[in-house]
Amino acid sequence: MTLSTLRRFESTGRVGFEAVLRIALALGAEREFASLFPAVDARSLDDILRAQQSRSRARRARERR
Repeated sequence: MTLSTLRRFESTGRVGFEAVLRIALALGAEREFASLFPAVDARSLDDILRAQQSRSRARRARERR
């Protein structure tokens, strides 16, 4: 990783995903980084889509005037 990328991350927090991953590896924070993406218990893409549909957000109740 270039020094300019690291400086940009420190000053703005805006860098690519790969850069963030490299920083996490350099800091020994692999476990914390991995906890951001919990494993999905699915055998196919259809299983994942079904799980997402069953956990869809509830709609807000409309305000009465």
